[in-house]
Amino acid sequence: MKKLLIIPMLFMCSMVIGQSKKIIGKPIKIENLEVAQNDFPKVMTWKDAKAECAKLGKGWRLPTKDELNLLYQNKDKIGGFADDYYCSSTQDRIYNVFSQKFKGGIQFQGGSEDSEFRVRAVRGESSPMETEQKAPKNIIGTPMKIDNLEVAQHDFPYRMNWYVAQKVCAKLGKGWSLPTKDELNIMYENKDKIGGFGNSRYWSSTEYNNNYAWSQVFDTDMSEIFDNGKQNNDDYKGYEYDVRAVRGESSPMKTEQKAPKQIIGKPIRLQKFEVAQHDFPESMYWGDAKAACADLGAGWRLPTKDELNVMYKNKKKIDGFADGFYWSSTEFGSDHMRALGVGSGNWLGSHKGLAFHVRAVRAF
Repeated sequence: MKKLLIIPMLFMCSMVIGQSKKIIGKPIKIENLEVAQNDFPKVMTWKDAKAECAKLGKGWRLPTKDELNLLYQNKDKIGGFADDYYCSSTQDRIYNVFSQKFKGGIQFQGGSEDSEFRVRAVRGESSPMETEQKAPKNIIGTPMKIDNLEVAQHDFPYRMNWYVAQKVCAKLGKGWSLPTKDELNIMYENKDKIGGFGNSRYWSSTEYNNNYAWSQVFDTDMSEIFDNGKQNNDDYKGYEYDVRAVRGESSPMKTEQKAPKQIIGKPIRLQKFEVAQHDFPESMYWGDAKAACADLGAGWRLPTKDELNVMYKNKKKIDGFADGFYWSSTEFGSDHMRALGVGSGNWLGSHKGLAFHVRAVRAF
């Protein structure tokens, strides 16, 4: 009886080994990365894809999103790919993964773990990122100057998460860093002059909170899905986006703070307080807004919720308001403050990490 059980088990093992050899075939080498000659015969979910690649043994695995893109760029050399979606090992958000369509090459972030994809296994290493970090001239090139801000000529060659982006920019030395959200927007507004940007999303150094940071869409090819030029404050720091380094200063806010008369102008009196004639030139986080108002001196500060409401009711008299939200000094929980939409009259309890318009007031 035992002999009868052993025979089918040996048969099944030989089938598995035979399938593995058929998948691996004669691997194609791209840089230091080996690519299996053939796809798996069936589409599969992300978890199954990882498991099946690992079953091939000897270091075979599912490619990362950057490795998958490398496979796409060399698809004619490698051969055997379908014009379909292929799965990567890289997770987007908590329950989603990156995939890439091998007809057109667009990568998608947001595929469900339960979605089924085609699968091609790899082993070894592919990323030249460490080499690029050791050769900063390859990234910096001939910097483009926008006002007092220098922008590196090239993106880093691989997308990376926010934490890695901070480190690799700093490793360029001599003051190079990841741009702030406002600097990133300046880069977007001057993207044709600067050149070399990809159709993708870029990281800024500006944090929203411990887990999230600001990014900006530079993606004209995906404009039907994403708003080109839109900044987002809810991007998980573990996401992998493109990176362009900067150094120097860009924000005109400091100049404006040194010339408070340009902000205060001819104050407008309302009840028992007066309102500066002009907004600050840029939206700010709440902490920066509070500091900027105080820097005007002579008792200038952020308005309370009630004062901001009076300003809203007298907005025609005050004039110059933007059609957006303004910060108040009134708390709404430990990390949130009250903000008023001057165009709509709606109130928000907003996190201090959001950037809103600012108009200063003082009592008289």
